[in-house]
Amino acid sequence: NAMSRFLGIDEAGYGPNLGPLVIGCTQWTAPKGITASELWSLLDPLIARERRTDPKQLRLGDSKSIYQAGKGFAELERTVLAFWGLTGELPRTLESWLDGWGFPRHGLEEDEPWYFEPALPLPAVVPPDLIQADISRLRDHLELKGIKVRLAGIEWITPTRFNQLLDSHLNKANILTSLSVELARDKTTLRECPLKSTHVLFDRHGGRKTYAGILTDRLGVWTRVVEESAALSRYENDYGSFQFQVQGEQLAPVALASMLAKYVRELSMLAFNRYWQLRISGLKPTAGYPLDAWRYLEAIRPLMETEGMKLERQWRAK
Repeated sequence: NAMSRFLGIDEAGYGPNLGPLVIGCTQWTAPKGITASELWSLLDPLIARERRTDPKQLRLGDSKSIYQAGKGFAELERTVLAFWGLTGELPRTLESWLDGWGFPRHGLEEDEPWYFEPALPLPAVVPPDLIQADISRLRDHLELKGIKVRLAGIEWITPTRFNQLLDSHLNKANILTSLSVELARDKTTLRECPLKSTHVLFDRHGGRKTYAGILTDRLGVWTRVVEESAALSRYENDYGSFQFQVQGEQLAPVALASMLAKYVRELSMLAFNRYWQLRISGLKPTAGYPLDAWRYLEAIRPLMETEGMKLERQWRAK
């Protein structure tokens, strides 16, 4: 096998009560022998890990540092859509993008109509011609360096589905880990990522240090522990190698997965807030985190009841 192959997986929206939990997956191939940490040197100078020093650069890093308190959404959108444009048509609306990821509408239009009306046009803030120029530069740069990158998939877990998983006796931490591993499994195919040659990279899930049992259970193959230390947990099985690293976003595939998940999560909240703000004047938007989510819920609850919306379909129980 003449290539190094990586999957990067990370989440956004684990803490909130309102809105979806989103898990992103990115797929990378690079010249043989390149390690995950060495990808940064191949992305330089087009990709900036910290502040951009050139307007043509794209930011890539932990989405939590790029997007803070409502600032940095344009950076998020530019990077995610530039990478998306390498392999797919730019989405015109959030609804069409979710359709493209294969999320079924059954029940969703009734539970969460804000994803469908009014339509949320994309790109949300960045001019399309700027993104097209980014795509062109990024494609040329990656071809020159022998790298291929694909936004391979997302898991988009609505409050309804999240609560159903809780009801099936999974705890909150196991929901995140199980769905992350299943997303890796679904994207690790013989055609795209041959067995035993793929390095699957995760940000560590909270304080959890041991993952062998859940990897064996979800992948259906025996998994061997390579290392379980304070900062890193590593495993091997027939699918490849798996590592859960503290501050996993220091690796480019995980950083891009983090940005993909955060972008889809923020678009979802943009649609959610806009739906209710059109109906309740003066309503301040919410990011969906516990304390502020209660304030928002009290404001929208009377209208939810009028429209026949059930609380367990909008509010995550944990």
